[in-house]
Formats: sequence, C-alpha cells, structure tokens
Amino acid sequence: MDKNLLYLEIIFICGLIVNLFIDKNLFLKILIIIMLFLFVIKEKDNYIYNLDKYLYVSYGFIAILILLMFVEYFPNIYFIVIIMCAVVLYLYLFKALFNRTYGVIVSCTTKHAKVKITDSFFKSRKIHTIPTKKKYIKDKIVLIELSKFPINKKPIRIIKSAPKQKA
Repeated sequence: MDKNLLYLEIIFICGLIVNLFIDKNLFLKILIIIMLFLFVIKEKDNYIYNLDKYLYVSYGFIAILILLMFVEYFPNIYFIVIIMCAVVLYLYLFKALFNRTYGVIVSCTTKHAKVKITDSFFKSRKIHTIPTKKKYIKDKIVLIELSKFPINKKPIRIIKSAPKQKA
C-alpha cells in the first residue's frame, strides 16, 4: 500500500469517527473535510499513471464525509438509505469503471511478456504473463488493460508503453 493512500484513509477514518460519535461540533467536521481536501490536492502530483483512480477515491471520501455531516441535520430514514446506496454505488463504480493499470516489464519475448504491476490500487503483487505481439524493453513502464468483470480483475493485454514522466 502506498503511504499517501494510507494517510488518505487515516484522515477519512478520523472524519468518520468524528461524524459518527461527536455531536454538535460542526467546526471540527468541516476542518477534517478541508484537511482531507488539502491533502488530496497536495499529493495529486505523485499519481501520474493512475491520477483518475486517485481523484475518484479521494473525492469520493470527501463526498461521503460531507453526506455524513448532513445526517445530523436530516435524521430522516430516507436520507440515510440514500447515503448507503451512494456508498454501495461508489464502491461498485470503482471496480467497474477503471480497467487500466500500469506495471513494469520483467521479461519479454515476442509471444508473451511478464509484467509486475506497480499500481498502488491493484491488489495482486505477483508477476503476470500477458500475451503480446511486440517485444518490450525490460524495466519499461507499460499501460495494461484489465478484464471487464468487476470482481478479481486480471491483466488481459498491454495497451502501450507509458510516456515518460515529466521531471
């Protein structure tokens, strides 16, 4: 796990605890949401190849905290059901929307390439064998397409070599 994602999750969990267990302290709730937003903006440059995933996760955390902040003012059961449905939809869309990742070529022949996925959002850290028609250079960063099935996504093919990072 990436340390920035860990910090993001820690701030989110602190926000959850404050929203759920501390009543009538709107200033502290808003302060944690602002702190989470500023952390997201500060660490955005660390995610070059997976910026869209990072922004989806971080802005989703911020939206969930804002909705939980309003639970105190709208104690209606319909509002709470809408929040739960929004959280489930948020988790499902993360799995369904993002079918690209990146990794490093470990070895390559003209028929297949062995790739170690280095994306911090991808769970599996093992080396995957992906069929390919072209030969890639060892230690080259490549963009990889994942299967469309939202559960247990596996690498299907190499899309292209990733562009070089800006220094």
